[in-house]
Amino acid sequence: MKAKVADREERLEREEREEEEVLLAKALGHPCRVAILECLNANGPMAPVEVSHRLRAELSNLSYHFRVLAKGGLIEEIGRERIRGSVKTTYRATARALLHDAAWSSLSPTTKSGISATMFGVLASRASDALQAGTFDSHDNRHLSVSTIAVDQEGWDEAIGLLASVFHRLDEIEREAGERGGRQVPMSVGLLGFESPRMYE
Repeated sequence: MKAKVADREERLEREEREEEEVLLAKALGHPCRVAILECLNANGPMAPVEVSHRLRAELSNLSYHFRVLAKGGLIEEIGRERIRGSVKTTYRATARALLHDAAWSSLSPTTKSGISATMFGVLASRASDALQAGTFDSHDNRHLSVSTIAVDQEGWDEAIGLLASVFHRLDEIEREAGERGGRQVPMSVGLLGFESPRMYE
């Protein structure tokens, strides 16, 4: 009986994760939404009207894309302000994009490139901010490593699986830290795994 309950819970969790990945793939599957993410990551929290001015795009069109991004969990609302009879809603990018292979493979090459460029830009921007603020090396046990290794397909699959499991564990670590109730420190983590054009020394 316990095994059946565990199997059911695992299946429901997997289905929920797959639904989230579909939403995420949809959220990232349009150039306008990638542009919104780039704008929010480059400039910080903004309202759709502010982003429309930056991108020189119609507000009515952008508002729809903001809703899709929010539903996909890539941006989140952080405040509302009443201005002259209307409500100004401010959003920030969460940049939590982790797509399963099946969801990723369903995207077009152009969309994949746009997503990759956006996410790498987020990582580079956060590292640059930390270096300028002096927080990057403020912990003696901070981690920074880059390596190019030669692998076969089995090794590739194992390495990518390891990176994905690390990122999933980070969500658990964040939740556990919140439950402990201690002082919270903002920690940026980036995981990359990609084919290089050549071996580097």
